[in-house]
Amino acid sequence: MSEIRYICTGPCGTEVTEDQFLAGQSTCEDETCDQYGEPLEKVMYCGACDVYYKREAEHAGHEG
Repeated sequence: MSEIRYICTGPCGTEVTEDQFLAGQSTCEDETCDQYGEPLEKVMYCGACDVYYKREAEHAGHEG
């Protein structure tokens, strides 16, 4: 099943759920990361494949 996640594009790899993002965790909070304070990027996550992707067309190999 696919779900929305928000990730840091920096080396820390912070990942938050949509609920966490909506609750206010919308930027990288790792002070050691070069993306500290920058907005997290919205992506889709396929739990069946353990894959992150940006659009449905990029990951349409199965029903999820």
